[in-house]
Amino acid sequence: MRPSTLTLLLIAASTSFYSPAQNNRHPQFGVFDIVPDVRSFEELDFLGVGWVREQFRLGEGKDDLAIMFYSQIISEGFGLFLTIHHRDETNIKAEDMASFIQSTRGSYPPDDTVKYKNLVSGFVNSLVDEITSQGKSPEDFLIIQFCNEVMPTDIVPDNKTRFWHGTSDEYLNTLKWTFNAVKDQVPHNISVANAGISSAAMEEIVTYDNDPSSADQFQTDVHEFNDRVLRKGKFDWADVHLRHHVDDLADKINWVKERWAGPLTATEFAGPDPRTRIAFSENLQAQELVERMSIALDAGVDRIFWSHLMESTAVDEIYFKEGLLELDTWRRKLAFFAYQEFIDGLVTGLDNDRNAIVFSIYPNPFKESTMLKVEVQARLGDPAFIEFYDLDGRKIEHLQLSYGINEIRFSPPQLRNGVFFYRIFSGKFSQAGKILFRR
Repeated sequence: MRPSTLTLLLIAASTSFYSPAQNNRHPQFGVFDIVPDVRSFEELDFLGVGWVREQFRLGEGKDDLAIMFYSQIISEGFGLFLTIHHRDETNIKAEDMASFIQSTRGSYPPDDTVKYKNLVSGFVNSLVDEITSQGKSPEDFLIIQFCNEVMPTDIVPDNKTRFWHGTSDEYLNTLKWTFNAVKDQVPHNISVANAGISSAAMEEIVTYDNDPSSADQFQTDVHEFNDRVLRKGKFDWADVHLRHHVDDLADKINWVKERWAGPLTATEFAGPDPRTRIAFSENLQAQELVERMSIALDAGVDRIFWSHLMESTAVDEIYFKEGLLELDTWRRKLAFFAYQEFIDGLVTGLDNDRNAIVFSIYPNPFKESTMLKVEVQARLGDPAFIEFYDLDGRKIEHLQLSYGINEIRFSPPQLRNGVFFYRIFSGKFSQAGKILFRR
């Protein structure tokens, strides 16, 4: 029996997205924290993300266990964005000791610079050895970040619960020492990231930018400190957190990119944020994921880590529900599927005419219409086309693509919920995918 058009499309889609694991992982996307369970890797693989972000309190004597877990992440083929916090109580200034004892998280300025550098390089080198023993390139699978969120004590003196327990100058110095420890003492060019600019700090920065003449001293100090970090800090990747309001996401990203010309990541990027007084629901979580992702990519974020893989009681109550999986049950929430489908829509067509055709689609799922951006990067021997089909395999539209960028807006002929398919093809090149319409 001759296979139907729909069958052919589904075969093409499954081959493109879910055949060997390495083919369905998108390097632009990741998650923030996973559970050390083999099921985490199965879920990550199904989700299609290429990176995992973890945090480690360096100096507490748990290096071997941590390296075992982190090397497993990399052995499964995922990149690791690793945030380290300086927690070596033998290398803390005497005046910081009382705060250190009270604090359960966060980084402290080291008292002995050389000892700190050796601590960083020793740990990173051990992890690098694990990566190279797997036959992988550490440069491709590892990014080291120093600290997470910085609100210095010269800006917020009573800083017991924050992630940085030092002054602005001490942070910039420690970032420089971390950069040098990785670059000078590790025999591989591992990338280093600065601490993520917190969502709270970005809110103050946007408020300052909207009306500098009316800004208070706190907003001015936060603005000046983060401006200084981006312009003068030593790092390869800048990091920003993008919670809070959806409406000012683009302004926050543009503010960073005006001061930093290198790659930009968003390591804490989820919603809806309860602090904006929007009631959480799984429907809204999925809807905001697509909206926030689209804005971030348009504004120039290079890599996004969308919240935790699983709900976690270890995080603040306001963030508990942000996980993509339900705690204990491993139920995939609506946001999990929204993330998966969004990633599916951004898979790049390579196949035989490698780099000849590149395409993206978002939003996906969509409400009224969605935009496919298809770039024919080389003059092919055969003409290139795009076709759309409904769930019954009926062809809805057939268009020829021109050399260069083609922007194609798709609206379903009947406004009802459902799955549609597209196929882009030219000669032996063929790539198919699905788009989801939701009213």
